Amino acid sequence: MAEKTIEYTVKIKNENGEGEVEITVTSSRAIPGFPEFEESGFAAAFHKLEGAILEASKDVNVKVTGQYLSDGSKKSRGSPVPGKRGKS
Repeated sequence: MAEKTIEYTVKIKNENGEGEVEITVTSSRAIPGFPEFEESGFAAAFHKLEGAILEASKDVNVKVTGQYLSDGSKKSRGSPVPGKRGKS
């Protein structure tokens, strides 16, 4: 199996269609080549492929969630919190 790069680009948009977060995440994984599907059998090679894709997907989820929360906290700093009063 060869190391290959899986690349995901994720965009989170608000209700107006404007981008709030856009991030590209790459993940290098061992992915079976097409000859391995014949040599190892389809089921075994597919299982390896599926595992690599799922692991890369987890990386994406962690990074996108972190970026979204980080960007949101930066935007909300200094913004008044509804229902909360300042010091008198």
